[in-house]
Amino acid sequence: MRSRGKSNGFANAGRMIRRTEISIETRRVLTIRRRQPLTRVWCEGCLAEVQMISPNEAAAIAGVGARTIYRWIEESRVHFIEDSSEVILVCAPSIGVAEP
Repeated sequence: MRSRGKSNGFANAGRMIRRTEISIETRRVLTIRRRQPLTRVWCEGCLAEVQMISPNEAAAIAGVGARTIYRWIEESRVHFIEDSSEVILVCAPSIGVAEP
C-alpha cells in the first residue's frame, strides 16, 4: 500500500543524526633481557657512540620482522656494523629513523 503524503525520497530528512566517536589509546612496553653486556660502539652514520643491537632485537623494537631489518640494512635505511666474525649489529637510534 502506498502512502498518499508527499515524499522526497529521504525517510529521515527532518531528523538529526547523532554520531559518537570513540578513541582508544594503547601503550606497548617491550623488555629485552640480554645475557651479554650492552655493546656501545662508534656509529659512522650517527657520528656518536651508540648502543648496537642484534637484528632480532631491532625487529622487536621496530615492530617488524627480522627480514625487514635485513632489507633495511641492504637499502642503507639503518646504520650497522659487521664485526670480524661476520656478526651484524644494528645502531639502535637509527631504528627510530627507519619507517616501515
